[in-house]
Amino acid sequence: MIRFLKAIFIQTVFSLFCLFLLLLYSCDFILGSRMVVTCNGENVPAGGSLQFPDTMVGVDGSSLTITLLNDGIDDLVLTGNGDQTDYILFSGDDPDSFTDDYHNFGTLTLWENESYSIDIIFLPQSPGLKTAALSIPTNRGNYHCTVTGTGLVSQPEIDLFRNYIDAIDSGETLDLGACGIADTLPFLFCIKNTGGIDLHLTGTPVIDLSGSDMSQFSVSDPSLTVIPKNTYTNCTINFTPSSLGPKECVVTIENDDPDEGMFTFTIQSTSNFVNVLNETTSLDALSNPAIAVSLTDVYACYYDIDSTNLMFTRSTDSGSTWPAGNTIIVDAIGNVGLFADMAVSGSRVLISYWDVSNTNLKCAFSTDNGLTWLPGDRITVDDEGIIGMYTSICAKGNDIFIAYYDQEFGGLKLAGSADGGATWPVSQKKTLDTAGDTGLYADMAWNEPYIYLVYYDATNKDLKFLRSTNNGISWENSKIIDAAGETGLYPSIAVNGNFVYISYYDKTDSALRIAISTDYGAGWQEENFRVLVNDGSKHSKLAVSGSSLVAGILHTSYGLKSAVSHDNGFTWLQEERLFIDASYFNNSLFAITASGTNVFVCYTKYKNTRICRSTNEGNAWY
Repeated sequence: MIRFLKAIFIQTVFSLFCLFLLLLYSCDFILGSRMVVTCNGENVPAGGSLQFPDTMVGVDGSSLTITLLNDGIDDLVLTGNGDQTDYILFSGDDPDSFTDDYHNFGTLTLWENESYSIDIIFLPQSPGLKTAALSIPTNRGNYHCTVTGTGLVSQPEIDLFRNYIDAIDSGETLDLGACGIADTLPFLFCIKNTGGIDLHLTGTPVIDLSGSDMSQFSVSDPSLTVIPKNTYTNCTINFTPSSLGPKECVVTIENDDPDEGMFTFTIQSTSNFVNVLNETTSLDALSNPAIAVSLTDVYACYYDIDSTNLMFTRSTDSGSTWPAGNTIIVDAIGNVGLFADMAVSGSRVLISYWDVSNTNLKCAFSTDNGLTWLPGDRITVDDEGIIGMYTSICAKGNDIFIAYYDQEFGGLKLAGSADGGATWPVSQKKTLDTAGDTGLYADMAWNEPYIYLVYYDATNKDLKFLRSTNNGISWENSKIIDAAGETGLYPSIAVNGNFVYISYYDKTDSALRIAISTDYGAGWQEENFRVLVNDGSKHSKLAVSGSSLVAGILHTSYGLKSAVSHDNGFTWLQEERLFIDASYFNNSLFAITASGTNVFVCYTKYKNTRICRSTNEGNAWY
């Protein structure tokens, strides 16, 4: 019995040992090493194939990337062709049509789960179907697959690139951005021959421009009309607008590319501003713009830092043109023109501003629609101390009011004239608010019999508001509109019937806000407050155009844009926010006004004072 059991035991042990050897042999690829080949995420088994796209003879070729993965636990060694100079071997009918991008000068070992990628390149030497056997020798045996591709007859191939980088497709429309009248906006592109033989530009002219606006575009012919393979030539098209509005031009390049022998694309741009002055030397040479409109006459004034003068310009055709002869000096006595504001009453144009040299408030006026500005019509309004900053002026008939900041005593003051600005009696000067350092950034609006005045209280960091219900004869007590945190900076006010709108910057929440009164400024309910934007913009200006409320919004890093509300400021749709000038601003000064459906924005940028116009309530800018 013992012998029998012993025999059974020995036989069982032997059987288990044999089973172990069998399992070890069958799982050797797991316990050892195994190479898995993939291309674009797809497995390429041994004996499979790689298919290349059709490729032109004589060009750079086409490539496929294969990835080699060691799927086992032992090292996988790529042994190459014996002398370790190439890991990938090609043989068969057309080995010279295929190559790889890695040539080894040593061993390549892949550890467990390590992978390595190699580009296989198809370079046909002649037209037709090409086939080769691909082999990868390893310490676990050779991997084999088939590679195939078709070579095409060489031909020229035209490709265009914008700024050498972005491809331009035939039939495409390209937007060049905005440009001022009489400025030049260059568009650089290159023509490259990516084919296998010379590309000939066959048109006359070589670069043909067409379309109704073609006279505002010009082109310099390329230096090459015969372009060898893998070579490019440069072209520049200059857009120099002569009028406001969107412009476009069709560009046609005839050539001997059999597929794109008539390469066309469209370029479009918009002339949406006029540079009314471009002769200064300082980077921030123009500042403190103001703008006003009366029928078809549009007026703008600004401070020229270089000359320290108050400048004025005007357009007589609703802002379409701004002749250089219309730009004149209003005041050059000392350093004058900061904190300017404008108002129009009939043919009388008025400018309130600060005399920096004498720290006084001044007012200049023209009685002939801005044609002449007589020295006797530059009036010192208030000279009691350091006074006259942050001016805001409004006018009805011969009645003029100027709100301004009294830095000497830190208060808000108001001066009045009943004879069109010729005299400013002491009896018509009053202090409206002295509760701390208040009266900064004043803005005023007149809608008979109401006059509204908004300003910043720097002591309490609040937004404050004043109202007269009898055309400025008397004023109600000031109201705090918003006192939540530090708020109320850089306010702007606009009026439309019984609606009064105030935009301002809330520094605590880094947001531009809108406060709305629906009863002529009598009440300011919190539910009528809205966030205009909260993207870091700090400055806004308001204007009523037709049935819309338009807000100009300036972010010094992102640019100047507009927002439009069609329901008295209660909603501001994201899709109705348009960039007027989408680039960096070196200051935060701009002004806005409207007449009917025309909206005008005046701003300073680098060496230019610019005027932009919208003819459709701020829904597009030309």
